[in-house]
Amino acid sequence: MPISIDTLWTLDLGAIAFIFGIFLLGSTVKGALGVGFPLIAVPLLSMYIPPQQAMGFLVVPVLASNALQAFEDSAIKPVIRRMNRLLIAQLFFMFATVWWTTSMKAEDLRPFVGGSVLLAAALLMYKPLFLISKSQEAWLGIVVGAAAGFIGGVSSLTGPMVIAYLMALGLKRDAFVSHISVIYFFTALPMYLTMWWFERFGLMEIGVSCLALLPMAAGLWMGKRLRQYINEQIFRRVLLMFLVVMGILLIR
Repeated sequence: MPISIDTLWTLDLGAIAFIFGIFLLGSTVKGALGVGFPLIAVPLLSMYIPPQQAMGFLVVPVLASNALQAFEDSAIKPVIRRMNRLLIAQLFFMFATVWWTTSMKAEDLRPFVGGSVLLAAALLMYKPLFLISKSQEAWLGIVVGAAAGFIGGVSSLTGPMVIAYLMALGLKRDAFVSHISVIYFFTALPMYLTMWWFERFGLMEIGVSCLALLPMAAGLWMGKRLRQYINEQIFRRVLLMFLVVMGILLIR
């Protein structure tokens, strides 16, 4: 059952701690690995509240973290010129998918979210064994953008699809970071605006999302500290196993 303004203030401390604990966990994973905030938070929140509301709770922290990364250098214009086909295709399919799923009930949408989580886990395990050429990039960008737009429209989880594509482009580390941060920002902004326009979430979810900045900041700090002491390969394996379990539970 959706959390309303009236029920929000009547939640017990355990429920509030659970919700904000999810924000803390997701941002800690992002701080440790550089990705994974929505990937962790959306499926976990969707076990407790409708997926539409779960996506709304992430609006402000996701936009804030992506904006900080996207505008920290002058790579925006070159990235947009190179990725314009991907961005346009992604925007179109995302808009169409959000419109298509607007009338769906929470129980109908959860299998799509679960399937997206499983696909995300598979893509995060994927390591491209080939490089995409300039001629292939022209049309593959449209295909990847369309697929990422569909996935974003049902679950807001566009990252793994784009990450796999950028890896196959053979970008060096700094170029990869600049590309992914710009794409994340210019994807998240229209995605959340579209979801808000079609009433997938409202002002109450945005208000909770503003409060989520506090555990997000704490989680990012903890994740950065944790990164110095953990074995990243083992951490990724545990994360992937967790995502597979979450995806299967959501589908069931």
